[in-house]
Amino acid sequence: MQVQEQSWRQSNVTDLKSVEAAVAVYDATSEEIRSQLSSNDPEALAVITERRRLDNEAKRWREKLYAQANNLKSLQAQSNALTSEVQALETAKMTASSKIACLEEKKTSITQAEHASNQTSSDLATLRELISHHTNLKLQESEFKSKCQEELIQLQKQVQDLTESQDKRLNKLDEKYKVLAAKRDQLKQELAVEVRGVLSTLRLIDDIPCKIELIQYEKRFMELYDEVALTLEETRKYFSFYNTLETTHEYLEKEVALIDSINANFEIALSSNAATDVFFNQMQQVIANIQTNVFKQQSLCQSKQLDIDTLDSKYQLLLEKQQEYVAAIRDFQKECEKNEKLQAHLV
Repeated sequence: MQVQEQSWRQSNVTDLKSVEAAVAVYDATSEEIRSQLSSNDPEALAVITERRRLDNEAKRWREKLYAQANNLKSLQAQSNALTSEVQALETAKMTASSKIACLEEKKTSITQAEHASNQTSSDLATLRELISHHTNLKLQESEFKSKCQEELIQLQKQVQDLTESQDKRLNKLDEKYKVLAAKRDQLKQELAVEVRGVLSTLRLIDDIPCKIELIQYEKRFMELYDEVALTLEETRKYFSFYNTLETTHEYLEKEVALIDSINANFEIALSSNAATDVFFNQMQQVIANIQTNVFKQQSLCQSKQLDIDTLDSKYQLLLEKQQEYVAAIRDFQKECEKNEKLQAHLV
């Protein structure tokens, strides 16, 4: 549309330029004719004729100029109308796009609701059966009530029509009425039991978490388990560090006591050869005890390291099993989604 408008404008501008050129030629010719009239009178008739022709031609070009100007105005009006129409179409396009987005969101929410409703299809089927059974019991109760009312009316009529000689029969009828009333009460009690069962089933259905809630519970339990494991590991580190410091403190105290004993007995041991031999024998025993303790600690350290290696290997196996479990859960969820889609297609 803009290209057509530009071409129309260019054509109109060209026509206007040609008209202006013709007017300029007319003015130049008129000046020339006036000069010729003033200088050469015998050629006045031809000049007048030429002037009339030029006047007519100028008039024709002016009319064409006015027509082109009017055409230009109409084309500009059409251009403005088309521009406003394009803007209206753009606005309508944006409105339609927003409506399409809203419809897509509604479609997504409906799809999610359908997936959520398919999860409780079996429960809903059971609920429908219970409701239908409840409705049948209500219908039976109403029919039984109407039947009892009819029988009561008939019995009352019979009682009014009967004489005193028929008291036994009336008693039997009263007993029958009591039996029927007891049956009615029993049916009411059974109906109340069924209603309570339906209500308890409804509560159980409401208490059953959906798939999204189960996933949230699982994530929360995993986070809680990780936090507890981290706290337990930190606590074990603190206890281990405390025990190490406590053991180091005990050995340092023993070392200080041994050094004090050596310092106290060193001068006494050097006073005689016998005391020196006794002193060196005691030192050898102390060294032997220290080496024994060192050997015990090294063996204990090796056993701890062996336990650590064993636990590490078990941990790696558990990690592999966990990965297999996660993969199995993922496959199971995919199969559940496929099953839900197939059930939705079947429904």
